[in-house]
Amino acid sequence: KYREIDPSFYFAPFMVLFFGICLGDAGYGLLFLAIAYFAGRKWGKDKPGLMQVVKLCEFFSIASIMFGIITGTIFGISFAERSWILLDIDVNAETGNPMSLLYIALGIGFVHLSLAYILGIREAEKFHEKMEKLGTLFVLWGGVSLVARGIWFGKATSVLNIPLLYAGIGFAVAGLLLTLLFPNDSKNWFARLGVGLWNIYGLTGLIGDFLSYARLFGLGLATAAIGSVMNLLAGMVYSGAGPIIGGIFAVLILIVGHGFNFALSLLGSTVHSARLHFVETFPSFYEGGGVEYKPFKIERGSL
Repeated sequence: KYREIDPSFYFAPFMVLFFGICLGDAGYGLLFLAIAYFAGRKWGKDKPGLMQVVKLCEFFSIASIMFGIITGTIFGISFAERSWILLDIDVNAETGNPMSLLYIALGIGFVHLSLAYILGIREAEKFHEKMEKLGTLFVLWGGVSLVARGIWFGKATSVLNIPLLYAGIGFAVAGLLLTLLFPNDSKNWFARLGVGLWNIYGLTGLIGDFLSYARLFGLGLATAAIGSVMNLLAGMVYSGAGPIIGGIFAVLILIVGHGFNFALSLLGSTVHSARLHFVETFPSFYEGGGVEYKPFKIERGSL
């Protein structure tokens, strides 16, 4: 709509971050950066609109390179020395902890969803709409506080054990009350409470929205795992068939295998990163609209 907030400013950094986590390989990121750069050099002058896509792809590739370096993922290579890796998510390494990526993905999702509901409160025109969105936000905060307490601060000696318990219960109860009392602006309180109870049941969908961010964890691991498998297959063929015949087939496996993984990862990183915006967050605040484009033309009736 004309006066509706433009989500690009708020969510473009998340799109780049999501893509970087999903692709998550520094080698693939460098390859993608080279493709984007040469595409811009070759066709950018003739097609000005292409440069916007090229710039976006460059941001995507830089995010992938950075995340690949942080996680030690470069063309799926399993490095023997891993002390330089800041976030080791390799399932085969002794120091690897892939669950840390899941927690990071869900943490980013928490921030992403919270921002969407805050914008929804800002964009809502009616008071009951603001309260309903605030209720959903409080339920999200309460649930995440209780889950975080159970995972990391469950011990009685933990400093945040009691504060997270009270915060979680407080936010959850406040959110449920707001959802129950402000489903609409009807003067009939019996009808309003009935709709409110139904909306409380609808809050179960919030769990699915939150867990959808686990796809960042899954795709990030899948890219590295498939790349590692291709390297392993090439090594097995090289060892089994000898350096000459085995070397030729090993190179073919590396080119075809990594090419397939690269193309599939690019597609998955783009689609799933966009999905987290258009399905999980945009419905909370973004409506869109406008006037249908109808160019001037001559309309002739049938004879």
